[in-house]
Amino acid sequence: MGRILGIDYGEKRIGLALTDRTNRIAIPFKVLINDELLKNKLQELIKEKNIIKIVIGIPLNLKGEYGNQAEKVLKFIDEVLIPLGLPVIKIDERLTSKISGNVSAINIKKSKKIKNRSSGHIDKISSALILMDYLETNKLKENCR
Repeated sequence: MGRILGIDYGEKRIGLALTDRTNRIAIPFKVLINDELLKNKLQELIKEKNIIKIVIGIPLNLKGEYGNQAEKVLKFIDEVLIPLGLPVIKIDERLTSKISGNVSAINIKKSKKIKNRSSGHIDKISSALILMDYLETNKLKENCR
């Protein structure tokens, strides 16, 4: 069974999360620098980890509409993700950055080994929250059938 890749888009960094082999658990994976090598790195990751689907968060505003940042994510999807040839699922990510920031702050208080925002720690957590939201939503849909 292939795995699902979760993405938290950022202009500087791209947070990545992967599902476990059963596609039930979202695991923070790594952060990639958003540069000209990104597409190639994603292609390598897709092959290496047997990725079958991509889930990306769209930062809608509080009214549920596309804003400036959402337009940047949509452009990233069109220019980088669609050419990879996998299904791309877009989900609302309005609260994931705030939640991941809170989780990160708790972890930092517990352990000084956790790196700060510039290390991409929050980006990885955000991508895992996006992926977890997708997995939970699909689980609920399956249970309602």
